[in-house]
Amino acid sequence: MSKVSNTGLIRSVSNTTARALGFLANSVRSTVGVKVRPADSASKRFFSAQPWSLAVLDAVDAEIKIAAARVKSRRGEARDVTFRGDVGGRQLDVQMQSPQANGGPIDFVLAYDASQQPALAKLSLSLENVRLNPLPGVVPMSAFVDVSAQGNSERTLASSLTGHVFIQAGAGSARFADFGGGLLTGDLVQGVFGKLLPAADRPPDLNCAVGYGELVDGSFAVPATIVMQTPVANVLIQAQADFKQETISAQLDSRSLKGTGISLGNVFSNTVQLEGSLSTPEIVSNTKGLLWRYGAALATGGISLIGESAYKRLMVDRNACATMKTTLQEKVCVPGSTLDNSALVCG
Repeated sequence: MSKVSNTGLIRSVSNTTARALGFLANSVRSTVGVKVRPADSASKRFFSAQPWSLAVLDAVDAEIKIAAARVKSRRGEARDVTFRGDVGGRQLDVQMQSPQANGGPIDFVLAYDASQQPALAKLSLSLENVRLNPLPGVVPMSAFVDVSAQGNSERTLASSLTGHVFIQAGAGSARFADFGGGLLTGDLVQGVFGKLLPAADRPPDLNCAVGYGELVDGSFAVPATIVMQTPVANVLIQAQADFKQETISAQLDSRSLKGTGISLGNVFSNTVQLEGSLSTPEIVSNTKGLLWRYGAALATGGISLIGESAYKRLMVDRNACATMKTTLQEKVCVPGSTLDNSALVCG
């Protein structure tokens, strides 16, 4: 009897997507597991060009079904878990659902079809108020991801990623490393927040966060945007990434909120820029002016998810997350679209 060992392929496809989308969740915790070091260390590339072995898809024809009332690990527990995996004909289909996984529902679907060339991968993920571990105070995460790509290696898949990513976080505490999402080191994140939020010797507690990005052929159609609200300041992140060239450019703006106990002399408005390769992004001096402030979006021909009025409102809004979500819904919740079918995004 053949041994079914498709775990490695499942992990490879889903981890590629996770790592490619990782920076979007950097500021509000990554919704899926990612690697810290570049996958292709010899060439210092972030995504490996090594083709995956498809031997298991050639050798195995199997249907796997699992139903569990309770699954527990060090990362927490899930209840009423259902899992289905189909392997055969150079195709892999995986589905996993739980109505209660560390606080909320999760629905994961992965399809990989290598019977055609180039191979086609599709991934959808939906979760709501799920904590990544059961420790008290951990930020609850919600997400909607719907992406597709073609290829049979990390690099080819990342270079063709197309789809939508929406993330939302609730209130809670965090570590600096949690904001790195595997793309930014803890020290780099600490340096960023040290500049954004003066005297930030510890990571800021989150009140909430909302972010969105649309991918087209391995890069963001417009800069991905994340709004974070902390007890003392709002932080707006706009980022562009090219997964073909493996580069990233991001601008982070912060502004202190009035009436938060900050003295007049400590009122602040700061900007930090990150640029470089995905494997080694760095904080850079801003010598050319603010790249995306007020929706200038110089790198994308003047296109931005938010405009000048929305930017000004978000930086001082005590309900910045709700405002960001409303602004987003006005732009992307088109009847009949994939996003419109998501209750989390457009409900």
